[in-house]
Amino acid sequence: MRISFDFDGVLLHLHFDEDGECIRSPNLKMLNLFNSLQRELHEVIILTSRWEKNEKCSHIISVEGFCHQHLLQPHATQFTNGVNKGLFMHNQLLKIDMHFDDDPTELASLPKDCQGILVI
Repeated sequence: MRISFDFDGVLLHLHFDEDGECIRSPNLKMLNLFNSLQRELHEVIILTSRWEKNEKCSHIISVEGFCHQHLLQPHATQFTNGVNKGLFMHNQLLKIDMHFDDDPTELASLPKDCQGILVI
């Protein structure tokens, strides 16, 4: 199976402290699932709405840097550059069997043959 994970809010957990500051931390449950699925020989990719050109900005945690730090080895990383993931899959002829995301709107847009899993 080809399985994709969203990045922000799924692999990289986002939450806010009492002062409203955004705290970013690895979502260990999702990282373990990512690695487990790879060990089962699934093709696991990262599918993110991030803009690829912003990955070089020093003030953000880059997908590549995060993967390196947490020993993730995705088969590929796809940046939709703000395009809805379902539309991106359709336009790029990207066949995904299962997608993990924290955004119900993104999950609702997925093709019928892609199982969407809401990550809370």
